[in-house]
Amino acid sequence: MVDFFHKSEYAWDDILYLINDGVEESIKLDFKSAGSLEKTDPKKREIGKDVSAFANSAGGLIIYGITEKDHKAAGLSFIDGTIYTKEWLEHVISEKVSPRIDDLKIFPLRKDGDVRRSVYIVQIPQSKRVHMNADKKYYRRYNFESVAMEEYEVRNLYLRASIVELDIAEIDIRTRERVRQGGKLQKCEMSDRNLLDQPIFVRLYYTTGKKEKNILLKDTYEKLPW
Repeated sequence: MVDFFHKSEYAWDDILYLINDGVEESIKLDFKSAGSLEKTDPKKREIGKDVSAFANSAGGLIIYGITEKDHKAAGLSFIDGTIYTKEWLEHVISEKVSPRIDDLKIFPLRKDGDVRRSVYIVQIPQSKRVHMNADKKYYRRYNFESVAMEEYEVRNLYLRASIVELDIAEIDIRTRERVRQGGKLQKCEMSDRNLLDQPIFVRLYYTTGKKEKNILLKDTYEKLPW
C-alpha cells in the first residue's frame, strides 16, 4: 500500500477520511483553513514559512481547505480556485522559499467539479538542501508548528545536506597470493583456516549514479574480521 504522504494522486475520499476519522496534525501533516491563502505579503510569508519548515524537516502534507479543532481535522473550508489558483500558490511558494524545493507537488481537488469549492494538497518532500523563507529565517517542524531554527540547528542542517551518499557497486576480495597470480576469490569456506588467516586484498567501488562508471573507493590489504 502506498504511503498516504507519497501518493501520486488524491481524491475526495482522502479528504473525507481525514475529517471523519479526526486525523491529528503532526510533524508531517498540517491543516489550513481557506483564510490562510490571501494576497497580502504577511500571508504569503506565512505560506513560505510553513512550506520551508516541512522541506527542512521530514517533508509531509499541508492541506489548504480543512479546518482543525484541537489539532484534528474538523471540517471543510473551501478555497475559491478562481481567485487562488494552483498556479498562484506555486508562484508564492517559489517566490518566498529559497532555493526552490525540488519535486514539490500541488494537488487541487474540486468538490463536485466546482472550482470555487477547492482544496489544495501540497506534497512537500524532505529536501537534501536547506531552505530559507523570505523573512531571512530558517524554519523546521516541531509537533504541530513551524518554528524558527537556532543557529546551531541551521549549521547541522547544512551539514546534513552536505553528506554524500555512496551506493556500493562492487567488492573485489582476493588473497595476497591470488593477487600476485591475478586470480579472483569467488568463494571462501569457513573451514579453510589457512586461507582465512591470510591478509586479503580489498578493492571497493562505488557508483557515481551512472551505471557505466564505478569509482575506486578503497584498495588495500586487510585481515578478515573472524
